[in-house]
Amino acid sequence: MIQRRTIGRLAREAGVGVETIRFYERRGVLPRPVRPADGGYRHYDDEAVRILRYVRLAQGLGFTLKDVEQLLGHLGDGPGAFCGAVREIAEAKLAIVHAELAALAEQQTRLETFLAGCRARSATGTCPVLADLSSHSGGAHVAPA
Repeated sequence: MIQRRTIGRLAREAGVGVETIRFYERRGVLPRPVRPADGGYRHYDDEAVRILRYVRLAQGLGFTLKDVEQLLGHLGDGPGAFCGAVREIAEAKLAIVHAELAALAEQQTRLETFLAGCRARSATGTCPVLADLSSHSGGAHVAPA
């Protein structure tokens, strides 16, 4: 049996806010149900819950809403085309994650080196950051704050 839900109930079941549902409707991610002729509440079916849960899952994997919109556009192309589109976008996302991890690893190394210099500073009390800034400022003296 198909359940019919108000927007509030849909939001609770899908784990999103009502405003999020309205935003997705405006963007065309979620079809807007027809308002009844008697002026009553619009009702959402089981497919609306599936779409919202899919969007949350995809966003949790790092997909943007634009990516999700592209993927939803491939749903009618058949399982093979849809899976191919998902795989293509996921591979691109994974490449971005690898690049970001490499950049973070480099930043981690630089911070560890910096902190090792701070811990081993000379007895003069010279801050390695200020010394480094002075050496990169063309010889101009940088006074401590």
